[in-house]
Amino acid sequence: EHHYAGTLNFKVGPKIISVVLKPTALVQELKQLLEEQTGVIPIQQCLSLGEQKLKSDASLEEAGICDGDLLTLSVKAGLFLVTASSDSTCRVWSSESGDCLHVLQGHSAAVSSACFSANGMYILTASADSSAKLWSAESGTLLQNFEGH
Repeated sequence: EHHYAGTLNFKVGPKIISVVLKPTALVQELKQLLEEQTGVIPIQQCLSLGEQKLKSDASLEEAGICDGDLLTLSVKAGLFLVTASSDSTCRVWSSESGDCLHVLQGHSAAVSSACFSANGMYILTASADSSAKLWSAESGTLLQNFEGH
């Protein structure tokens, strides 16, 4: 029988950081706690358990994380950019590699603006379809829709 989550340990520089979470907590919640401890924003965090990279939308239990596990926190270097387009999408890019990380789809008309939140966790887009949308910068998931702007 497995006992999931509980205390998780992270090697960060010369020290170990420990956090306590329930098994139902999402990896994204863990990343937010780690931001408070390390100052590294979630979009730049890469968490892994052994060789397995953890997906932000998975629960700790789904990821197979057990009480006392040692996870690895890697920091993605470089900046991230967001572009708005007349094709009704936005794209999130790695300025370091030039790779497109996410295509944000959901607007029905040209997107006139897109920007990151101050903490880098969210992207807000505005479109000629009279809506604004809030997205997760890390996963590209639509979080909230604002109609009639």
